[in-house]
Amino acid sequence: MLGAFADPAAVTGSGVIPVNDVTGAAPGSIDGGFGGINVLTAAADSLLDQFSFLLGFRDGAAAQPFVQANVTVDPVTGQLAQVPNFAAVSGDDQVAFLGAVGIQIDSATLGAILTPANWSDAAFRGQMEAAFGIPTTLPEAQAFQAAFGALSQQLDVSEAMDTQVDLEFPQQAGIGIEIRATPKLTLGMDFTWIDFSDTFQEFAARIEGSGQDTVIEKFLGLENAGDSFTFSQEFEWDDQYIIAIGGAYQATDALTLRLGYNHANNVVDPGNATPLFPAYGFETVSGGVTYALSDHSKVSAAWEHAFDERLRTSGNSRVDSQYDHADVTHGQDTIYLQYSLAY
Repeated sequence: MLGAFADPAAVTGSGVIPVNDVTGAAPGSIDGGFGGINVLTAAADSLLDQFSFLLGFRDGAAAQPFVQANVTVDPVTGQLAQVPNFAAVSGDDQVAFLGAVGIQIDSATLGAILTPANWSDAAFRGQMEAAFGIPTTLPEAQAFQAAFGALSQQLDVSEAMDTQVDLEFPQQAGIGIEIRATPKLTLGMDFTWIDFSDTFQEFAARIEGSGQDTVIEKFLGLENAGDSFTFSQEFEWDDQYIIAIGGAYQATDALTLRLGYNHANNVVDPGNATPLFPAYGFETVSGGVTYALSDHSKVSAAWEHAFDERLRTSGNSRVDSQYDHADVTHGQDTIYLQYSLAY
């Protein structure tokens, strides 16, 4: 999220935001476990600064309000639009921000928690251990994480909002063949083309403001009823080709058994991969039964299993840098139930 709220190049080098170096395990990186208390407290302070600024608790003025950036692709550079860095806000403003989202804490306590040197002070550690139930055996960094986690558990925000998602389903075409191998056994094969390249190029969701000045609406800059915020993301999916084979066996006059297998290609480029839409290449198996209750009614049940698929995103994700070198997996099980009545 930090990548969408601030200029990463201006803050990463200063150590405020830990480097997401998955392969190098650099000190302070995500895979390094945030082992340094200095990095942890600086990162937490930076988060409080930026979120409190977005909610209106600030000492200065932003060069560009967040709602105007509108997290979309810049038509000139082709990069995600960035919001300029926020000036540091006061401790009182940080406390006001936390109070607005349901976390009650005073300025002195918050300032003490965000001061690295305090975590090596026995008296302060004792206070934190008593207040948050922190074990005395934890190292400084883990004790900080426990305290900050305890604060976050006080967060209880539940809000409703109107969201509009325009999603166009792709056209598709297919051809198939069916062979009655025996009086009771039928075999079939299908080939299907799905035109994702014309429809799934971009995903956009628009959030409408209600004018009730809720926390989320403040966060998105929706000050008045009718204001809106649009989130957009480039997909650039490829077309998909699916081969399916299956068979049906008439076990009795009333009972039919079915079995099938599908194989589909991957439609997602690693540079555009995101866990929000894990639509990767599938291999699925399915089985089902149909039972005739009478000459006019049938009941059917089926189970479909999509095997786990793994996609490793590229090192220069066009969606967000947080997805660089990320492993995304997707598996799925689907159950179908159907009752048919014919006249």
